[in-house]
Amino acid sequence: MLFCQIENHDDSQILGCCIKQDCKHPRPYCQYCMTSLHFDHFQQLKSFKQLNELILQKMKSYDYLMNMIQQIKISINTIYEIVNPLYVHPLDNVQSLSHSYLNDQIIKLMKIEVAEATGGLIVNIKELNNRIYNLCCKFQNLKSFPIKQTNFSEQIYQRRQQDSYVSIEPQLEKQNQEISQNLPIHFSSDYKDRYIELENSSKKAINLNFGWKVAICEPKIPNNNCPITFQFKIINANACDIGVCHRNKIIQANYQPELVKASGHGIYCINQQGYVYSNLNQNINNQKQSISFKNNDIISVEVNYQKQRILWTNQTLQNQYSMKFDITEDLYPCVGISYGEIITILNT
Repeated sequence: MLFCQIENHDDSQILGCCIKQDCKHPRPYCQYCMTSLHFDHFQQLKSFKQLNELILQKMKSYDYLMNMIQQIKISINTIYEIVNPLYVHPLDNVQSLSHSYLNDQIIKLMKIEVAEATGGLIVNIKELNNRIYNLCCKFQNLKSFPIKQTNFSEQIYQRRQQDSYVSIEPQLEKQNQEISQNLPIHFSSDYKDRYIELENSSKKAINLNFGWKVAICEPKIPNNNCPITFQFKIINANACDIGVCHRNKIIQANYQPELVKASGHGIYCINQQGYVYSNLNQNINNQKQSISFKNNDIISVEVNYQKQRILWTNQTLQNQYSMKFDITEDLYPCVGISYGEIITILNT
C-alpha cells in the first residue's frame, strides 16, 4: 500500500494518479491532494482500476503505432523497387536504338509522370521530421515530479527515473540538430579535370579519357549545427570513389591526387571495391574496410561538423561506413572516376 509523503497530508493512502498532461504536481494523489493540488481537474484523476483500463486502451494504440512503423518500412522498400528501375539514359544516339528499347524508355518516363501527377510517391520528409521533433518536444514537457519515498526500493526507482530525465533532456535539445539537411549540389564546370564531361544540367559526370580523375561539386558544404547530406547514383563504374575534399589541394594535384602515398592528399572517400582514403589519417589509406557498391546503387553522404564525422550509406543494402575529417578547411562533395565511368547526382 502506498501513502502520501506530502507534508500535512497525514500519510494518507494513495488513491490513484493524475493524467493531466500539464499538471505541475506529483502524479500519485491522496484525498487531500484532490482538493489542494488537483481541484481544477478532477476528471483527470484516475483510480488504479481506471489506470489499468487506460493501460489496456493505450497498449492498443502502442501496438497500432508499432504496426504502422513496420508498414512504413515495407512501403519504403516497395517504393524503392518501383522507382529504382525507372531511370532513363539520355538518348544520345537515337539511330542505334531499337524500337523495343525506345518504347521501354518512354514507358518509364510515363510512369514517372504518373507518379508526379498523383503525388502517390512524393513524401514530404521535412514535414515528417518536423512532426517527429514536435512530438519529442511534447515528450520533454511530460516530466513527473517525484516526491521523497520512505521505501528503499522506491528510492532506487525514483533515482533511476531522475537519471533517465538527465540523459533524455540533452537528447531532446539536440533533436533538431540530428535531423539532416539535404544539400542540392551539382558538378562544377570550373573545378574538374578537363576530360570529365558534364551532362543533365551538371548532374552527370563522365570520364572521357584514360586515368582516374576528380570532379568537384558545388556549393561548399556549410558548417551547420545539423548534418548535411547529398546522394550519388552509380550509373556505370567499376572502381569509382565517392566522398568529400578540400578543393585547393585537389586543384594543386591537377585533379589527380595520389591517394595511396600519404595523408594530406585532400580527399576523404570510399572506393567502389571497399577501399578507403583519408586526408587526415594515412593509416587507413588504401585499406579495404568500407562498404562496397555497384551499378545502380545510391550512395548517401552525410557530413556532420558537430561530430567531425563523414558517414556513407549504401541506400540499397543499408550498410554504412564513417571516418573523421579535418574541420579547419572547407569541404566540397566530389567523385573520382576512371575512363568510361558515369555517376549522377540525386537531389531529393
